[in-house]
Amino acid sequence: MKKIANLVNKFKPKKEYTIGDVTVKQEDVISEGGYGYVYLAHKKDHFDNKFALKKIMVQDKINYEAVQRETTLWAQLEDSPYLCKYLGHIEHEHEGCKEVIILCEYCDGGTLIDLLELNDLKLIEADIIYLMTQISQGLKIMHSHSPPIAHRDIKVENILMKEDSCKLADFGSCSTDTLDYKEDNKTVISEKFELFEKYTTLMYRPPEMIDKYQKYPVGTQVDIWMLGCVLYTLCFAKHPFQEAQKLAIVNAHYYIPDGDQERIGTKLRDLIRLMLTPDPRKRPDIHKILCILENWDEIDAIPLNDDAFKVKSKQEAISEIKLSRYTEMQTDSLDGKDPFALKVSDLSSSQEKPKDKKHPVEEKRICRCLLLIR
Repeated sequence: MKKIANLVNKFKPKKEYTIGDVTVKQEDVISEGGYGYVYLAHKKDHFDNKFALKKIMVQDKINYEAVQRETTLWAQLEDSPYLCKYLGHIEHEHEGCKEVIILCEYCDGGTLIDLLELNDLKLIEADIIYLMTQISQGLKIMHSHSPPIAHRDIKVENILMKEDSCKLADFGSCSTDTLDYKEDNKTVISEKFELFEKYTTLMYRPPEMIDKYQKYPVGTQVDIWMLGCVLYTLCFAKHPFQEAQKLAIVNAHYYIPDGDQERIGTKLRDLIRLMLTPDPRKRPDIHKILCILENWDEIDAIPLNDDAFKVKSKQEAISEIKLSRYTEMQTDSLDGKDPFALKVSDLSSSQEKPKDKKHPVEEKRICRCLLLIR
């Protein structure tokens, strides 16, 4: 029956949409998200001229306002090889609901996930710097806009490849809004945190979007944290906060693998630490990040702020404990003792081990390798 259904769909008349001065025919679904689907499309009578159609079913006023914000801000962004191009949108009624259809550039190279898989999950440093530079160029355009636009949903799935170039895509979470605890009242703050929960991805979400009690400002620096998560994923083929534990994110409790030092050197590891600084006020802005990336070969070391240095010190202490315990277990094994009868001692309070949380250096966490799936 499934084969028959597929055959019927193949020969069904293709839906047509005229958006601006372009008429396109809808093809198959190429991706889906929480609020809609993205379809491949081609220009009418020109099959090789490909586009992407993003179709969003609007459920309520809040969703409609979000879609309006997406199309308005996306349309304001300048044309760039580092941003997926907006080409227009239409609105119409579909099955009793309002449907918004956005026409945009089609990127045929897949996502960063596809790129990692093509390279056996191991990119070399030069390729990582090349990709990060292009992503940062796209962010620079957004952050240099007046007022600055924060993307707010930077992740490997939202970075597309086309002709060996990286393009930022999916602007459904982008915003010019900020949060300032000196100006916003409790009601406004609560409303903004509800939007953070609804329109951002938890494992990429920075501390200021999770913990309101620290009263960190929320602005474009959220993108730097998210970009740091992307950098970590490009380096190690896994996410620093795959378990999406809020306490770990707020305290920047993540593990950097010790191995593969030749491929992923100290500079890349320190750049991750710099970008994953918990306090957004101490995080470098996108201009500083670009300066580092564009002068990578001339820079001997990445300067760390106090918070990033503390994170590094804790990570190195944990690595030493882990190595020491591993050495003891190997020795005991040679002596005929059961190494698995040993218990790993608790870290001291100075290591700030979260209560009732799995520590990131535990074997279960270390053995998680492919966390690229949402």
